[in-house]
Amino acid sequence: MIRESGKPKYQQVADAIEPLVRSGKWGSGRMPSVRDLAIDYHVSIVTASRALQVLRDKGLIQSVERSGTFRVPAATAERWAVVLRLTP
Repeated sequence: MIRESGKPKYQQVADAIEPLVRSGKWGSGRMPSVRDLAIDYHVSIVTASRALQVLRDKGLIQSVERSGTFRVPAATAERWAVVLRLTP
């Protein structure tokens, strides 16, 4: 599934998974395990784990110890506010 190119394998796997995460394939639910991703993309567990690290660094997913990896919900406008302080 991963083709040979100038990019490292972990980056190729991360690039393949990122659109799935962004499209909400797993919703806010649990993503496949590192082992399952390694099997699906025909790479080692270390490579799959490193690909997930790339997505964590981008803020797209989060890992919860002993629970798995989950998609981080996209930020919405309702979550942000601008506060202006005016002094008399």
